[in-house]
Amino acid sequence: MFVDTSYYVARIMTGDQWHADAIDAAKPGMTFFTSLRVINEVVSLLQARGHLSAALLFLEQIRRSEEIQIIHPDSTLQAEGWDLFGR
Repeated sequence: MFVDTSYYVARIMTGDQWHADAIDAAKPGMTFFTSLRVINEVVSLLQARGHLSAALLFLEQIRRSEEIQIIHPDSTLQAEGWDLFGR
């Protein structure tokens, strides 16, 4: 499953309206895919909202996780993504 900024923020912030849904979405053995851009956005958003500790913990956990595969998009992959979006 590809996860975006909204998922991570909802999962981290217990007061988020989507927190319970984000927790329920994760199933044992599930592999998550995300991108460097999503990770950077989560960290920036948490820090901007005054949650630097949460941002640092998120970075630590995501770097050690075996369930999360980080996609490093190049220009070809980005173009394919935009084409897919258009369809």
